[in-house]
Amino acid sequence: SSSSSATTTTTTTTEARWNVRDEEIDEKTGAPRIVAKIEELLEQILAKAASGNTSAGGGNNASGAPPRNMRDVAAIWHLVSRHAENCGDAGSSIEAKLKVVRALDASGWRKDENAFDAYVSAAINWANAMKRDPSVCTKKMFASARMLLKSAVKIAANEGFDERAIFAPLTKALESVEEIEKSFD
Repeated sequence: SSSSSATTTTTTTTEARWNVRDEEIDEKTGAPRIVAKIEELLEQILAKAASGNTSAGGGNNASGAPPRNMRDVAAIWHLVSRHAENCGDAGSSIEAKLKVVRALDASGWRKDENAFDAYVSAAINWANAMKRDPSVCTKKMFASARMLLKSAVKIAANEGFDERAIFAPLTKALESVEEIEKSFD
């Protein structure tokens, strides 16, 4: 619940009670400005983590650690995508989902069944996000999704992965992306 006086707003959640001066409330969102600052910092941290840049000055990893495993990078970009979704930023979420797919591209998915499932699942998630909010997408984005999904279908057929449970959703995603892409004409 929220009660407001001339100078303060008291917000109570199930676990905490916050007193915030009215001038610290964001006019657009109605949330304390500190929340916006925390979200901004979280985005910066996630972007740095995904790029492998943990040093303040840029460049290589400050600890001298080897480059991150592609699955770790994919997991970080997945978190970036979820954060963007939670903030209502469909465009950034779609972009991060594509980065998940790109990170998993080096996972050996063309020859390994489990890696294939993970890659195709990420590709379907990317395509589905584009379908949910096509207004933030271009025809070129749908063309890229079509080509990526079509390639996965061909590889599945060539490698015998077309009997896997993920194959039917893959072909369905390809068909719907092709339909949406045609609607741009």
